[in-house]
Amino acid sequence: MVKAKSHLLIIDDCSFTLEVMKDQLTRAGYEVSIADNVVYSNDLIYGSNPPSLILLDVLMPLMGGDRKVEMLKRRSKSKEIPVVLMSSLPVDQLQAKAQEVGADAFLHKPISEEALLEMVGRFMQKG
Repeated sequence: MVKAKSHLLIIDDCSFTLEVMKDQLTRAGYEVSIADNVVYSNDLIYGSNPPSLILLDVLMPLMGGDRKVEMLKRRSKSKEIPVVLMSSLPVDQLQAKAQEVGADAFLHKPISEEALLEMVGRFMQKG
């Protein structure tokens, strides 16, 4: 059962990935915001409706998603928000990077709808 206030934020520089994931998660009953750049995502993270979960691409322009996770986990306003790193990096590298920066989980691209919904569901049931 999806909570009414389950707000998800997807940050990825690929517009196709953003739209597909947003569509899949919206159909599953989540409120979804998207951003194509980590630098300009702060208003969505720290605004009046902060996300319950952030899905964040590793390889991004201007600032990598891994660096953004480190920043999020250092700030009191965002350190409790779970972050799932996403990448097409080799799985062992992605797993190591997620652990290194303090991400809560990772998803290897390409991400199936089933894997996406399962991962999001794990975090939304905790709340």
